[in-house]
Amino acid sequence: MAGHVYVSFSPSDGSYVQQLVFHLTTAGLSVLTGQQGSAAESIAYAAAFVPVVSPDSAQSEQVQREIEQAKAANRPVVPLLLSGGAIPAGLAGIPLEDVTGGRMPPAHFVDQLRRLAAQAALTAGATPEGSTGAEAPRFTDAVPVLPKKKSKKPLVLGLVIGFVVLIVLCLGISVVLGMNRLRATSAQSAVAGDCLTGNTEGGLDAATVKKVDCGSAEAKLKVSTRLENKTSDQAQAECGKDIDFVYWFAPREDAPGTALCLQKL
Repeated sequence: MAGHVYVSFSPSDGSYVQQLVFHLTTAGLSVLTGQQGSAAESIAYAAAFVPVVSPDSAQSEQVQREIEQAKAANRPVVPLLLSGGAIPAGLAGIPLEDVTGGRMPPAHFVDQLRRLAAQAALTAGATPEGSTGAEAPRFTDAVPVLPKKKSKKPLVLGLVIGFVVLIVLCLGISVVLGMNRLRATSAQSAVAGDCLTGNTEGGLDAATVKKVDCGSAEAKLKVSTRLENKTSDQAQAECGKDIDFVYWFAPREDAPGTALCLQKL
């Protein structure tokens, strides 16, 4: 998949990366990490490679390997400095965006990722090399002239219209059923007492969170409190230290949103 952003990090920085992924996703970017599919393939086709730099990532063999893969594939490398100290050798001489203290990257950094993603998508959709893009010739003159027969156009037209109407009805029913299923499993519709599931290794992966029945074997988290009209920082503070995870979402990155304070089951 072209046009996505790949985030490389140490598992000890998973809590920050969870918030980073949500921040970038709500900004309209597609984000992948090594926890989703083949890391090598995801890096090779990434629009941008974003390593999260910390003392732990500087010692991580996986992070160093992914940096080397990104440079070998000639991917744009745009690192984030989460905490000072040692820097992975492969990032020497590359400017670091300062996000120390757990800050989210600023707007100009997100805009840079958007531009790289747009360029990658444009490149993926370009006309193949050797193709002129010209329309293929039409050989209408080669059609033989046949004897006139009684027209069947009204019958054929009626069948076509009936078939199209049937397809539209089927699509409409599928869309309604799909929307109902989506509402039933959307984590964003959860309230206090509801249960969720999702990948919690190295922090909560926002992209995998969905609502499930509390009696289901999939249930991993329970909504303790639902907070409305809060910034990400306000949500973290109001959920408190007894909460295991905070799932925050908003209509856009600079607007207050909704937070679910989650506890492990």
